Amino acid sequence: MPEGTSVQFARVDEQPFSVIVPKILDKLVMIYNYRYPLGENCLEFPSGHIEMGESPEQAARRELEEEVGYTAGQLRFIGEFCPSVRSDQKAHVFLTEVSKKGTLNRDKCEQQRTVILHVDEVYRKLNAAEIKHAASIVALAFSQPFLRGKP
Repeated sequence: MPEGTSVQFARVDEQPFSVIVPKILDKLVMIYNYRYPLGENCLEFPSGHIEMGESPEQAARRELEEEVGYTAGQLRFIGEFCPSVRSDQKAHVFLTEVSKKGTLNRDKCEQQRTVILHVDEVYRKLNAAEIKHAASIVALAFSQPFLRGKP
């Protein structure tokens, strides 16, 4: 500290990740993802860690296809955030229009189900506290100007 005292704190080192908000006209492609620590299915946007040598955009395209089976159109970067004050981890948020089915390729441990919901239904679920995944909540906040009006 500036006055010469010491402080101990916990630090968690985590990989950066990308979150993708995939649109089909006025609908959003999301997943119900089984979260083992919670013992429940959580409504989320596709997301995943950025692998070594991969850009945030490349990770977004890969995760989108792996988790929901869609290929991304033009990716629009809409924000970046730090999920925890105990880490320098960054999350990169992208918005994209999807139309073409790709190849679903989920990890064996991922228990996921794809859903396509109207934007208004997603906001209803958010306001009813049915969306608990923090990265998806932040991604929805970043994407609101693009989903509910003109940016």
